[in-house]
Amino acid sequence: MTLFVFVMVVPFSAIAQPTDSVGLAPFVNVSQQSSDDWIGPGILETLTNALQQRGLTVVLIESSETTDEAAFIAGRAVNAEWLVRGTYQRVGDALRITVRVLHAASGVVQQSRTIDGAIEDLFQLQDQVAVLVGEVVAQIDSSQVAELGMNSGRTERVDTPTQTRSPGRSGFAANPNRDVPVAVIRRTAEPPEIDGRLDDAVWSTATHITDFVQIAPVAGAPGSEETEVWMAYDSDNLYFAFYAHYSDTGMMRVNWADRDEARGDDQMSVLFDPFLDQQRAYQFEVNGYGVQSDSLVNADGTRRRSSRSSSSSFSNSLGSSYWQRGGGSGLSSSGAFGVRGDDSWNALFESDGQLVSDGWTAEMAIPFKSLRYPARQLNEAHIWGFQITRRIRGQSEAQSWSPVSRDIAGQLTQFGILQGLEGLSQSRNVEVLPEVTGISFGSLDRETGSYNQNDPDGDVGMGFKYGITPNLTADFTYNPDFSQIEADRPQIETNQRYALFYPEQRPFFLEGQEIFQTSTPMTLLNTRTIVDPRFGGKLTGKVGDTTLGVIVADDEAAGYFDDSTDPRFGLTSQTVVGRARYDFYSESYLGAI
Repeated sequence: MTLFVFVMVVPFSAIAQPTDSVGLAPFVNVSQQSSDDWIGPGILETLTNALQQRGLTVVLIESSETTDEAAFIAGRAVNAEWLVRGTYQRVGDALRITVRVLHAASGVVQQSRTIDGAIEDLFQLQDQVAVLVGEVVAQIDSSQVAELGMNSGRTERVDTPTQTRSPGRSGFAANPNRDVPVAVIRRTAEPPEIDGRLDDAVWSTATHITDFVQIAPVAGAPGSEETEVWMAYDSDNLYFAFYAHYSDTGMMRVNWADRDEARGDDQMSVLFDPFLDQQRAYQFEVNGYGVQSDSLVNADGTRRRSSRSSSSSFSNSLGSSYWQRGGGSGLSSSGAFGVRGDDSWNALFESDGQLVSDGWTAEMAIPFKSLRYPARQLNEAHIWGFQITRRIRGQSEAQSWSPVSRDIAGQLTQFGILQGLEGLSQSRNVEVLPEVTGISFGSLDRETGSYNQNDPDGDVGMGFKYGITPNLTADFTYNPDFSQIEADRPQIETNQRYALFYPEQRPFFLEGQEIFQTSTPMTLLNTRTIVDPRFGGKLTGKVGDTTLGVIVADDEAAGYFDDSTDPRFGLTSQTVVGRARYDFYSESYLGAI
């Protein structure tokens, strides 16, 4: 239960005249040093005097909560037209004050500003805050702001600004009383051109998010650099635009790199938990040049090692170094650079970016066909788990839209909510991949010096993928050709007691591979032991609360013998693997393989 106490500093009759009223919420001491608690009341007193001199009614709101949502509720309760809240953080002699001005009727964040200075200049900093708030309130016509909030999609919160999670199906028991931020995405009829430039008409009406806090180094503190994200969707794609601001562009780290190899760069990420079960999430990342990264994130914090980093040891034979545990928070091993997942998973999506004078911008289009999500009727709304993160390497900083606490196990349990998705495409996802391989042999006649050319030979194969439902996929392959797959990183094979472990690279086996993984230290299914499949089939996905996976393959490698008289010559081996898992709560399930 949240208790609000309202202390009026003007006659009570002023409440009946909300057109000139401002609600002031306490400024939060982010550094949590009790010796600095006096700073917040001083800021409020300066604001109160400055706003009253402008003829405004001021309401001081004393709340046990410190979020936009709490201030929003409290401000509407006293009919305030404007809401002002903020934070302050002191490190040594340095002081940072962040102030936010919200329109009470719509929840629009009209202005957000960070003011830096020295503690000895506190009075001047307080005056700057007062001038900023006064100008915003005086210059903006409230009816225009309300219209902006209702029609332009720039609201950061919905009318019911938070949801309080309670113990139940989707694992919310990890922190049942946590306020969950909600973002409402808006449909567009004008999809953007993905070129990294934010000049498309859709972004002027798209949902706009600017409220980011630190995951590290100071958890819960406002982001040190301004971050803006816009998002929209149509029946086929999700669209995102990013603007990463920098007060000093010299700290910016952006490089051209191969896909999934921009790990040392500053990046923006979006994560989706379409089933809202907090078991796994899709992550899409982009840097300032539009270089893509994507991965699957598991609830237990395990992540797949890149194929470019492997070692030869006993652990390789078991596969325990193949899937590494990244900690309950889902952070990288440094704890500072966001969520890391299985980067062997590759989805089809489009992105581009560009550098600008104060940072970089990027755009992203994610097809719904690249995701698995629950089947819904056309007019039935989807509710997904959702998170946005930003990494700033130069400051060892990670930001997130939905606050992340190290005191709570896992990041998926701390996602926000994405609402507004409906009418998604019901078309079936069908992919056909025909393969034709040609080869020609010849031999050199050592006596005549001529080259004898044999007749060319060839082979054909076929790959087929069919989306039975948006969350259940069937894959079939016949005589697949894996010659174009990335080669394994060389390892020392001499004097090895156990067989070396090589990561899977073949697309057929990568689809839905995370379903067959468990939280044990060993990889129970090593698909690399299926060497040369003549044909194979696979069914992966989720039905209700049950995750299913079945692999069937006929492998010709078992009959590879030089001696045709060997009774095993030409034989094939059959592989059948089944996996079922029923999800109870976050990180809790009952399964068999």
